[in-house]
This record gives sequence, C-alpha cells and structure tokens, in this order.
Amino acid sequence: MSIFEQIALAAERKELAVLVIGGHAVNAYGYTRTTLDVDILVALDTFSEWRAVFESVGYRCVGQTETFARLDPPVTDLPVDVMLVSSKTFSRLYAESKLLDFGGTLLPVPKPLNLIALKLHAMRNPERFKKGKDLPDILNLISICQIDPQSGDFLEVLNRYASDETRSLLARHLH
Repeated sequence: MSIFEQIALAAERKELAVLVIGGHAVNAYGYTRTTLDVDILVALDTFSEWRAVFESVGYRCVGQTETFARLDPPVTDLPVDVMLVSSKTFSRLYAESKLLDFGGTLLPVPKPLNLIALKLHAMRNPERFKKGKDLPDILNLISICQIDPQSGDFLEVLNRYASDETRSLLARHLH
C-alpha cells in the first residue's frame, strides 16, 4: 500500500483531516519534479493521533519542534515531514482545499494560492532559500494554474508571506 493510500485510509478511519503539501502537492497540480519525502500539514492538536497512525505502520518520530515533525519510514517508504499549524489555520486551508490524485488515491491539497503562500513562507528560511526548489514550484504553479501575478489575491499573498529578496526574485522571473 502506498504512503498516500495509508494516509487516506487513516484519515477516513480515524476521522482525521490532512493536507498534502510540498513537492507531491505541486506534482499533483501538474508540474513534475523529483521529491524524496512526503510533506503533510495537520492541525497541531491532531498530531499525536497522526503520530500514532504512522508509528502503527513502522514510522518513528525522529524530531519535533513547535511547527514541524519528521517521521522516518520503515525500509521502503518515503520519510514524512509534518507541518503543524493551529486548528484555525488548518480549518481555513482545509475549507479551500482541492481533492487531487496521488496514484489513484484522492487527497486534499491546499488551493494553489495557499500552496504558494506556504512555499513563500518556507523561503524565508535562509537554508531553504539556498536550496532553490521552491521558486520553480511557485513559478510553475502560477503558470499551470493560470494565476495572474498582478491580481490582488496574488499580490496580497506575496506581500504577506514573501521576503523582500523573494519578491525581487519573483519580479525578475515574472516580467
């Protein structure tokens, strides 16, 4: 059973909500890039239940902060990075999510602008910024999802979540 099937099954059985984010979410929108882990977003107050679900299939938590947890897999599966947010933030993102296909399994993904906001927020981390994988994700989401980079909604996300350096970089690529 794929990791996505396991997540969908646990979400249904345990009545737990989850959003797929990161590279797999971008891929589900139609931009293909290699990714070596699965990124999910859950409400902080449900993480202990999600952790138990993953541990029941052989994963182990190898690190946790206030906003992230890393789950290492049994031998053949992908690692899972879990972003932890408040219930309020999760509910807002989940309410606007879209069901997308992950190899025959449907799972919710943030709408494109919300996924871009998450990517912009991640780019505020200098190490993450240097890796350079978020910018192509953002540019391809804009293109594939036909987002107008001059629209009020996009500019609001940009102004709220992007650093000055990221705004400048995006401006060079979008003009």
